[in-house]
Amino acid sequence: MKHYILINWHQLHLPGIRDLIENLRNDERFEVSHWNSKTFIDPKKNEYKSYSLFGNFQKLDSLNYLPLAVEDHELINIWSEIRKPRVWISSMIDLHLGINKMMFGKETNTRLDAEKILSNFFDSIAWAYEHNSFDYVLGNSESDLWKKKLYKSLITSALIRDIFKSRLDFPWAVSNQKNHNSPRKIYDFCIPGAQYPTRIEMHEFLKADFKIAPYILTDGLITRFVSGAAKLSPKIRNNQVLYRGKLREINMNKLIKMSKFAYVDGSKLQYFVRKHLEVVSLETTMICPESNPLTMYGFKKNLHYIEKNEFILNPTGYLEQFKDIQLRQDFVANMIYDNHTFEVRTNQLYRFLEGLLRNDYCYGGFNNGLFFISSNKD
Repeated sequence: MKHYILINWHQLHLPGIRDLIENLRNDERFEVSHWNSKTFIDPKKNEYKSYSLFGNFQKLDSLNYLPLAVEDHELINIWSEIRKPRVWISSMIDLHLGINKMMFGKETNTRLDAEKILSNFFDSIAWAYEHNSFDYVLGNSESDLWKKKLYKSLITSALIRDIFKSRLDFPWAVSNQKNHNSPRKIYDFCIPGAQYPTRIEMHEFLKADFKIAPYILTDGLITRFVSGAAKLSPKIRNNQVLYRGKLREINMNKLIKMSKFAYVDGSKLQYFVRKHLEVVSLETTMICPESNPLTMYGFKKNLHYIEKNEFILNPTGYLEQFKDIQLRQDFVANMIYDNHTFEVRTNQLYRFLEGLLRNDYCYGGFNNGLFFISSNKD
């Protein structure tokens, strides 16, 4: 008998989500079904060990690419009728959205009670924030936006912990295929990803004296190119989200590989982001703030990454030491491949789901990089 996973998430084109789901599909221990598609398998017609919703209750368009600003009542009704244990896999949904937006989509205004649905429809959660203590303290000079995000994250995290005793820390992962064709390092630094204020600050600090990979420029060009092509081609128009996502992924990976160092952070909330893993797996040395999430997942300061505050005291000195730092790359990457691949995550999810069947509660988490499972029968 298998564990059933129902997918309903419009950002399936993102590599961290797409590749994890592909890994789950190829694992005979799971039955993976995609809601509102030809691959949908009605969970009520077969008996499964457990039932997990990967994503949320937001209604998607007919192609399952774009979210609509309404909840999916048909999906909600189906989910309310299936038996326990039921798990919410919500790893990719940011806590700062708040529980309503996490459950129904950030553009959806609903009269449904998300907290009540969470309590009644699920018995446990697999999420990516079990580790997060939000140890970054916002000062008086910070914008109201980030204060609100921090507040929402704290409130949502406390709510989830209060509702669920059975929880799995289920963070991002990368492919277990090692990078063997590294191009020549022609840039000093790369600052990939969304333009968080902390990343913009690092860009401003470095741009006058060092050669920075043109990520912001090329990312904008890709967006405009796909948007223009979509006006001319129905195929691109219907799949522009997928095309843009794939091209941005290729562009980002290429620029990271071509850079000696890459700066990464999880915004002012210090989330653990996929780039913490991607940069290392692409054989580029990571610069980032020290944080509780990094420690929990096995990253050691000035071994697996260069600590941000120490780096900004002498960036030229680190560039001069680049060849010596690069010699550690295989050792650093091995930590990622041993502990944070899609295959590892799939096994951790399976262990957690099996634990739910045998115990009143089951907990899966990390301690200094080591994953563990505990339960009431331990």
